Formats: sequence, structure tokens, C-alpha cells
Amino acid sequence: AILMQPDNAAFRTQLGLSKLSLGEPDSAIEDLESARKLQPTRHQAAILLALTHIRNEHYDQALEVSRQ
Repeated sequence: AILMQPDNAAFRTQLGLSKLSLGEPDSAIEDLESARKLQPTRHQAAILLALTHIRNEHYDQALEVSRQ
């Protein structure tokens, strides 16, 4: 689905979540950041992104995501 609609924020968010569950946090962060930029009013990607940064002990980045 992501190949057919690369600008779909919901698909990007789901892909990021899938990568998190596979233990690929760096790749997941890229997808979650893309989803957040594509549709800033949807908060699911931002929440997952902030939680991922907290999990990786990147507290400054988590704070920045939550401020935005």
C-alpha cells in the first residue's frame, strides 16, 4: 500500500508501528516523522514518535515532538 500511496500519512504511521514491533526503531522514526509532516493534525504518529524517543532515551527529541 505504501508503494502505491507514499504520501498517505495513515499508511506511513502503520509502517512505522510495524517497524517498531520488528525492532527497527531508526527506520520506524523515519516513517513516523514522514507521517507527522504529511498530516500534522493527526496525533497518532507524533505520540508514537515521542514514545520511541523516550524509549531510546532521547528525551530532548521527545520533548521537541511533544511541543510541536
